[in-house]
Amino acid sequence: MLARLNTKINSRIKRFFTVTTFSLLVTAFAHANSDCLAINNLHTQKAVIKSQQLVSNYLQQYGAIGASIAVSHCGKIVWQQGFGLADIENNVSMTPDTKLRIASISKTLTSVALGQLYQQQKLDLDAPIQQYVPSFPEKRAPITLRQLAGHLAGIRHYHGKEFLSNKAYSSVSDGLSIFKNDPLVNTPGNDYSYSSYGWNLISAAIEQVGQQNFLDYMQTHIFLPAQMTDTLPEYHHTLTPNRGRQYQVSDDRLSINNAPYVDNSYKWAGGGFIGTARDLIKFGTAVSSGKLMARDTFQLLITPQNTRQGESTYYGLGWNTNMVKNQSAGVTKVWGDAFAQTVTSTFTQMPLVGHTGGATGGRSVFMMTPNNHWSIAVIVNANVAPAFALPVLSYFMSTPAR
Repeated sequence: MLARLNTKINSRIKRFFTVTTFSLLVTAFAHANSDCLAINNLHTQKAVIKSQQLVSNYLQQYGAIGASIAVSHCGKIVWQQGFGLADIENNVSMTPDTKLRIASISKTLTSVALGQLYQQQKLDLDAPIQQYVPSFPEKRAPITLRQLAGHLAGIRHYHGKEFLSNKAYSSVSDGLSIFKNDPLVNTPGNDYSYSSYGWNLISAAIEQVGQQNFLDYMQTHIFLPAQMTDTLPEYHHTLTPNRGRQYQVSDDRLSINNAPYVDNSYKWAGGGFIGTARDLIKFGTAVSSGKLMARDTFQLLITPQNTRQGESTYYGLGWNTNMVKNQSAGVTKVWGDAFAQTVTSTFTQMPLVGHTGGATGGRSVFMMTPNNHWSIAVIVNANVAPAFALPVLSYFMSTPAR
């Protein structure tokens, strides 16, 4: 079945080369910053062709069903394209308009809400969480928003089949019931321990301090100002134009099924939003331009924290601060050491920040240089990591300016 599906997907991908189903928006714009000179059209076109070949080969080899990609230079999208299928059963192509699960990149979006309220001096990142969420039980040591946002609070991650939860929660506060009475996995501040549930607590604090329902706050203060018109919480009962389907590819890549039904209302802030790769690019541009918060607040979010023992976590407040290292292992696994070294050498003087995401039937990556000279967003609608994101960005970043 998967072989037949790959044939269909490959046929669809080949059609992309001859039919204009992608956007190549290379424009002659100039900025005061020399790094934002107009990029060379010819070299950019070569980067597009190399990227198309890499992505289509990867989809075939690893059984990914579809992928949506957007790349930007200094806030301008230079390439966006959908690969493969958004819906197998109805033979619907993936396009830049397809909405998919962005998974844990939701944390990065939520971090800006936290940053805004901090900037407005409405919350103290180092105050005990009970100051903002009084219903949360005290633990063996105080827990702060800074620790929660940096995965240093000791809040547990998923247990058992919680990742596949299909229970609807009516509010952010209701979602706290899943873990609030459980013991901490470590003393706050001692160890980095990834936890999506920690972001449930953060969203409850945002509601209290922002005096607005969390989802309403995100829409009003993040999505609308950033013109992220395709980003929204995932409600199954709501008719959502251009929503893609999610799939589960077997470990041996010989079969594919629809992903299990899940209801992500228990973790909006940690992984409950859907959107497009293009909207994630808009988000990065809005953050770096100061539209959503001051530059020094953004710098706070992307500054890596340390454990109490002084070890860097390579994670700030909702942002992975070393995405090159984060992604390079996948590149090495797929294409080998030599290729990985060539790719990572592009980023020697230009670090990347961002986040990855893993959802039921989906994977995602968002990366940007801190000054947003370059960014990339990739969303896949199957349980296949988009290891090609870092190589694709390297193709474009090695494009010389005019």
